[in-house]
Amino acid sequence: MIGDWVPINEIKVTFMLSLELQIVDAEPTMEIPEFSSWNIIVDFEDDKWGKVQLFPSLDNNAVKATFQHQLYNGGTHPTWPVRNGHICTLENTHGLAISKNALKIEPKYTVERITWHVDRAIEWLTAAASYSLVKNGDYFELPDFDVINTSKSIALAYYENVESYEHWNNISERAGLAYISIFNNTVITKRYLDKKDEKILYEPSWGSLIKKLPEKRALWLRLNKTPVINVWQVPSTMEELISVLKLQGIDLPEIVRMLMPKFNDPSECLLILGMPIPQIIGETCDRYHWQAMVLSPVSKKIKSNFVRTQMTINHLQSRQPLPWLVSSENWHPDELQNRGRLCKSLLTAKILLIGGGALGAIISEQIVRMGICDLTVVDKDIFEPGNLVRHALDIDSIRHHKSQALAEDLNKLNPSANVKGLILSAPNDSDEFKNAATHASLILDLTADDGLMDEFPLKEFHPDSIIISCSLGLHANRVFLFADLAKNFNVASFNSWFQPYRDEEHKLAEKEALPRGIGCWHPIVPAPFNRICGLASVVLEFIQQIYNDETILPVSYCHEWCVPNLKSGITKAA
Repeated sequence: MIGDWVPINEIKVTFMLSLELQIVDAEPTMEIPEFSSWNIIVDFEDDKWGKVQLFPSLDNNAVKATFQHQLYNGGTHPTWPVRNGHICTLENTHGLAISKNALKIEPKYTVERITWHVDRAIEWLTAAASYSLVKNGDYFELPDFDVINTSKSIALAYYENVESYEHWNNISERAGLAYISIFNNTVITKRYLDKKDEKILYEPSWGSLIKKLPEKRALWLRLNKTPVINVWQVPSTMEELISVLKLQGIDLPEIVRMLMPKFNDPSECLLILGMPIPQIIGETCDRYHWQAMVLSPVSKKIKSNFVRTQMTINHLQSRQPLPWLVSSENWHPDELQNRGRLCKSLLTAKILLIGGGALGAIISEQIVRMGICDLTVVDKDIFEPGNLVRHALDIDSIRHHKSQALAEDLNKLNPSANVKGLILSAPNDSDEFKNAATHASLILDLTADDGLMDEFPLKEFHPDSIIISCSLGLHANRVFLFADLAKNFNVASFNSWFQPYRDEEHKLAEKEALPRGIGCWHPIVPAPFNRICGLASVVLEFIQQIYNDETILPVSYCHEWCVPNLKSGITKAA
């Protein structure tokens, strides 16, 4: 330890201590000396026991390269008197431990916590000196592109997976024009074209919302590998980037000279760089990661493409800071929905959902969030103020048609979703309905309408499509489910199974004063929102089991809502 703890902010909740750390069981290298200077910072503002972080110090004996498991280490921290290369000394399960899904390894109390982090910092230094911070079998991690003070606070969203990587590998073009859209501070890549801006080379499968966004041009370039200097540090100046790309056989100024005249747009010009990456270190690359930078700033006063191009070339040859976009995200469903997706067999289903009421709205939200992209909602009703108590739509949708308002909301939940809303009753002779019915592999009847059940199966249904009919009981005390293939669907079978339940529901309804509107309106089925949500989740489990061939059709099922009894489950403290 060098000196004492010192406060580094005015309110004295953040403290710093200077340290000298020695590597053990490893030989010093050019980047990692035997003894190196560090600063440990303990911040008590958000954590009463102190959030602990270690940074290289600003003196000459500090580690100046950037390694794996370290933030960009190319300059001074914007707030604290340290270098900005914070090293990761946490366990990889730290995030899970915070949410109580894993054991918390980091000690709780301040002194033990500080000691633990310093011990791990020495382990990190020793591994860095022996170039063993990462090894074959580890998950691949990109370098930190957040270059302090130069990064743009806007994200890039792209769409790549294993199949698109194979597609790219069959394309000889390494550079060209891209079409992008900007939405909520995010640049979305829409299409990649050749150098002549004529042939589409790759067009991601975006959903309805993104397809409708206005577009502008950018430049794209495919690299041979991730561009890094100083072990694992991204280039922070144009000069560094050009030098790194030269080692890959890429002449960036020449490519810009060739493409820039096609960029006849006075706005800010982005260059989107694609780099092949593996999922696991030691394995072959299997997808592209795209990272964007500002190639040239806004130039509205410059009308000549030649002058704009020459200014951009001059900018490349300078030592100006390199403005990377601060983050880049893969919005392919394989990545975006890896926290919870539907079963694979269901993801490709084309779904016709008849009935956009409370149950239909909640089920449709669940399946779209979890990966369904092809969905048509059929409902002719208007969304009324009384629907707010138990419907997924909000006050902005009042006096709008449920099907279209629901489709608009659903398309916002999944960037790959193509949800359509048809203001129709079912069945219907319109071409729109017939087309949706013909192509559907799954028909969800959520209307609770006996008249519709009597019409099933419709002549437009494919014989092997699956029909699932669901309805709720009074107070959403239970949900009734019936499913069969269209070619075998028999409403008489449904009625013979359901009739005893219908009799029970009728007797319950006769005993209650059901909610009504003013005047001679029909009674409204009482069903609280929390139970509808819970039973909708049961319906989704039912649907997945059918699509996984876990049951033999036809199948009928009644699921009872279970009210938790806390009295029977409370464990008293000793």
